[in-house]
Amino acid sequence: LISLSIYYNKYNFSTFSSLLISLIGLIISVFILQEKFGIKNEITSKFCNINPNTSCNSVIASKNSKINKYFNFTDLPLLFFGISLVSVIDVFNKGNAQ
Repeated sequence: LISLSIYYNKYNFSTFSSLLISLIGLIISVFILQEKFGIKNEITSKFCNINPNTSCNSVIASKNSKINKYFNFTDLPLLFFGISLVSVIDVFNKGNAQ
C-alpha cells in the first residue's frame, strides 16, 4: 500500500519525510511488541539490548508501564505511528483529488 502510494503520488520533501518517519516508527513499534509477546527476532534483540539499564525488557516489566487495564506504554508507539502513517497517506491523497 505504501509503495503504491509512493509510486502513484508525487510527494514533496516534507510529506515524504513524514511518511518515512512514520513508517520507521511503525516498524520499530512492531519490534517492541514482538519483544513484549516473547517473539524472538535477531533485529529486535540487538535493538532492545543495547544497554542492560535501558533494555526493552526493563521498560516492559516496569510497574509504571501500564497506563490503564487496556493499554500499556508499549502499545502507544504502534497507535501513534500507525495513525500518523494513515493520516499522511490519506491527507495527501485528498489533496491530490482536488
